[in-house]
Amino acid sequence: MSLTYLAGPVFQLGYVTNDVDAAVAAYKQNLGIANFSVINVGKAAGNDAPYGARIGLAWAGALMIELIQPIGAPAPVYVDDLAPSGKLVTRFNHVGVMVPETESWDAITASVEKQGLTVAWRGSDPARNNVAYVDMRATVGHYVELIHMSPTMKALFDRVPRN
Repeated sequence: MSLTYLAGPVFQLGYVTNDVDAAVAAYKQNLGIANFSVINVGKAAGNDAPYGARIGLAWAGALMIELIQPIGAPAPVYVDDLAPSGKLVTRFNHVGVMVPETESWDAITASVEKQGLTVAWRGSDPARNNVAYVDMRATVGHYVELIHMSPTMKALFDRVPRN
């Protein structure tokens, strides 16, 4: 089975860490990606949500780096990448694929389901964003996060620092 390429190119690499501030510092020191914005989402932002995270975002040229530190109970797609307590680890988790419009979102999510691929987790607030993590770990080694580029998501990504 394959994920039909309906949305667009990979634009994001996502990593899970147990310390987003230390991960940001490591990216600065080791890769020269100095400018990140760190935001709280979900439960970490005080919202009524089952999960929360601190997320560091930075553009490195045309590629976005996303560093995710789950806060509280981790979303199911992050559980396998969490490090033992007390040890800093940042692990690759997913590639992000931009889905530009609602019609494309509907088509690609229908295609995923038709192909029998597993959507491991969805985050949805239709007025603001839709994301779906397609589990491709058995075949390509990671999740594919489909990200609907709503006006709210586009505004967020436009504010992410460029490096």
